[in-house]
Amino acid sequence: LTLYTSLDIRKDLIEKKAQVHNCLERLTAQITSLLEEGKAAGEFDPAIPTEVMLTTFFSLLSPRGYKRLVVDGQMPLDDLVTYLERVYFKGISY
Repeated sequence: LTLYTSLDIRKDLIEKKAQVHNCLERLTAQITSLLEEGKAAGEFDPAIPTEVMLTTFFSLLSPRGYKRLVVDGQMPLDDLVTYLERVYFKGISY
């Protein structure tokens, strides 16, 4: 309880949240740029809105959906990454 109400800790958490938000904004801008470049170069399907590509990309990175596969030992992490790359990049290829 004291930990949660400490002003120093709350201040640090607010600062960290802002840093993470800024980092995610930069990352989003960079990935959006790469997707747009890929569309312009004919590598990605221009009919798929970039926002859909971006949202799908970030969704594939969600660890919750894959926890069971990796934690339960059903699949090595490297294999999972390879399959996710294939699903995403083959799916948006043109």
